[in-house]
Amino acid sequence: SALIAGVVHSLFFILAFAPFSFWGFAFLIPFPLFIIAKSNKLAPSRRAFWGALGCSPAWTWTHLWVGDVSVAGLIPLVIMLSFYSFMFLWIASHLVNKLGRAAIVLPIAWVGIEFFRGSILWGGYPWYLISHPLIDSPLGILAMPASVGGTYFVSFLCAAYCSLLLCAISARSSKDRLLAGSKAGGLFTLWITVGYILIPSTPTDGQTIRVAIIQPDIPQDSHLDWTVRQRLRDWYTLRDITQSAIDDPQN
Repeated sequence: SALIAGVVHSLFFILAFAPFSFWGFAFLIPFPLFIIAKSNKLAPSRRAFWGALGCSPAWTWTHLWVGDVSVAGLIPLVIMLSFYSFMFLWIASHLVNKLGRAAIVLPIAWVGIEFFRGSILWGGYPWYLISHPLIDSPLGILAMPASVGGTYFVSFLCAAYCSLLLCAISARSSKDRLLAGSKAGGLFTLWITVGYILIPSTPTDGQTIRVAIIQPDIPQDSHLDWTVRQRLRDWYTLRDITQSAIDDPQN
């Protein structure tokens, strides 16, 4: 069951990020792993191993581009990233078993591992945080709290909302189910309200400028075999394309 939950997590993860970019799946990304962490059917280490194994397809899919640079480096990278999933499941399982209070423990453990991966170990690897897809929410409203609390704060909000929903679904009594559901609804309402307040206002006076950022679609493997002559040639091409875009009256 831990392996299946990890695979479902991988599916949600892949759908939430590019090229699919279904941002609503960000709320579901932690869900299967939270279920594993709350389960008592297996020892924490076994839960963590099988769950992390199920998470590996997500890391493989999102890092296929590494194969264009180093095929030999792709497998160790996937193993390392899957180990973060192992760490979360192992730590969260122990904490939930010892402390209970899954609604609080699970989101804290999740963001703790994200922070460790994104900002601590080897200078950090802050890609594919669960807060990232939320920038595509309408008006970016769910990502706006990052302007005051940072990206990890939005990850915490997302994980906390997911954790409360899980508590509401798994509650044994209707009273506990209603309480957890009310907390989830209250958190989401407050989240949207704060996000709306933080949306930058449109200037009513003064001048505005339009800024264009161009990122060439250069294959990763070209970075290794890109000669100086090719770089100069491509630079002239990109310069001419940029100038044409500037001179185009429709822009």
